[in-house]
Amino acid sequence: MTHQIWKIYHKKEQIKQYNLFENERIKLLNVSDLSINGIHYNQLNPYWNEGVGIIYPYLNNIKSDIIGFQHYRRWYHSELNNLRLNDIINNKIQVFQDREVDHYDDKIQLYKYKALANHMYFWGLLYNGFYDDLIYFLKNNFPQYLESEKAVHNMCGHSLFVCKWELYVKLAQLILGYMQYNANKYKFDINNPNDWKELIDEKIISFNIKHNINTGSVSWFPQQKHVIEYDKNPELQYRSFGMMVEYFVSMFAYHYGFVYDKNNGIHFVNI
Repeated sequence: MTHQIWKIYHKKEQIKQYNLFENERIKLLNVSDLSINGIHYNQLNPYWNEGVGIIYPYLNNIKSDIIGFQHYRRWYHSELNNLRLNDIINNKIQVFQDREVDHYDDKIQLYKYKALANHMYFWGLLYNGFYDDLIYFLKNNFPQYLESEKAVHNMCGHSLFVCKWELYVKLAQLILGYMQYNANKYKFDINNPNDWKELIDEKIISFNIKHNINTGSVSWFPQQKHVIEYDKNPELQYRSFGMMVEYFVSMFAYHYGFVYDKNNGIHFVNI
């Protein structure tokens, strides 16, 4: 049985900084490298983040029996030693979370869509009809995930996971389908990063600034207690769709059942 874990990074200096390495199971994937072999959407990395890495093996049919994804600064607690392969073989997903995200703002209570408060980059999406779009997209293309979408409303997103290739394909198709849906609705080229930037500028950042919507401190600097103000830090909201990928991973994992690795322990989650 073959295993392939893709460790996603986006700057060459991160290899040394985070001691990234490759071996027979782990392969590094630079999602900012536009010269990478095969089909890719790396030019969209500023807006879709590790999502462009997650769909890369699918786009290029780089198959393995078991496939997984890591983030350059988020590692499985003990790499693959703790994998419950029997659960994965039985069509479970193993997801990993290395942090708890708990960023809330009182203003979120004023708006209709507040369930995804854990995903701070989502806020601009939720307030602008993108959540309605998401539900419409799921109903018409992936209705099997609707119940899972409700269930994971308040979950922290997951970007690390391991599963069988056959299930991974379903996730890649979900991500690509949602990307194409947005491009079709707003009538732009899915491959053009400028179109994605213009969409976020017009529909998300301008709304957040106008309505004075701020977030809590960013998760990677929890010691900083100040809020993130979009008029001063609009670039943060460009990651909205990238966080959507983490939401899709949570939704996908919940749908099929998953094993959850937290605080160096693995816990089976009954669905």
